[in-house]
Amino acid sequence: PELRRGRRYLACWLGLMGPQDRLDMALHAVAHLVHELRRSDCHFAFVGDGDAREAAQRLAGELGVADHVSFPGWAEEEAAFTYLSTADIGLEPNLEDIVSPVKGMEYMAFGLPFVAFDVTETRALAGDAAVYAPPGDVAAFAKLLDDLLTDEPRRRRMGEAGRRRVEHSVAWDHQQDAYL
Repeated sequence: PELRRGRRYLACWLGLMGPQDRLDMALHAVAHLVHELRRSDCHFAFVGDGDAREAAQRLAGELGVADHVSFPGWAEEEAAFTYLSTADIGLEPNLEDIVSPVKGMEYMAFGLPFVAFDVTETRALAGDAAVYAPPGDVAAFAKLLDDLLTDEPRRRRMGEAGRRRVEHSVAWDHQQDAYL
C-alpha cells in the first residue's frame, strides 16, 4: 500500500534514466491524465536513477503533477520486484524504433500490462501485452492509461499474454541458441 501513496492504482516506470528513455513524454502523459482527463486515483513511480532524473523531477513540478509521482531512486532487485509485482500498469515511453525495450520484458515477466508508443521493436516484443499510442502522442498515451485503469479484466488478460510470451518465446531458454 505504501507504494501506491494512498491511491487506488500504481503505474510504474523502471530503469536507468537517460534522455533516450523519454521520461518527459511519460510525465506529459501523466499531466494530461491528471489535468485534462481529471484522473487522480493513480500514483506514478519512476524507479531508477541516471542523467535524466533531475530534469524529470523538475518537469513533474512544472507540470503540476509532483504530488502524483515519486522518484524513489535506484532499487535493488527485491525492491524493484516489489514495485513490479505491486503495479497495475507499466510505462514505456521509448520512441526509438530499433531498440528492444528491456523494461517491457521485465513488465511482461511480472504479468504487468503496459502502455507504450507504437514503435517497431516494442510492438514486436510485446504484442498483446501492451497498448500502443501513436509515437509522441502524449494525449493518446494518457487516454490508453485511463482506459486500462478502468478495465481490470483487460489488464489481467494483457498481463497473462505478456507472461505467456516470456515463458514461451522471450525467456533466455528460448533465445540462448541464437545468441550463443
